[in-house]
Amino acid sequence: MYFPARAETKLDLARYYLSVGDGVVRALRERPCMLHRFPTGVTGEKVHQKRLPPGRAGLVQTVRVEFPRYGRHAYELCVTHPAT
Repeated sequence: MYFPARAETKLDLARYYLSVGDGVVRALRERPCMLHRFPTGVTGEKVHQKRLPPGRAGLVQTVRVEFPRYGRHAYELCVTHPAT
């Protein structure tokens, strides 16, 4: 159960994203994106995922984002297709 108040699951959320995917891709227009994950559902702790896991090369488009204040960088996801 992902949204307990509405009795909706992660599968319900995935189906929603599929229904609006083309519009989301147009809105993001290849901008770098950070993922907010809720591994235990929306009532649980949120995890900010800036970096994509290793081994994603060639699977999705990324862009290098610099964090000059910290002297660091991350390769963040660029949404170019509803599957991403």
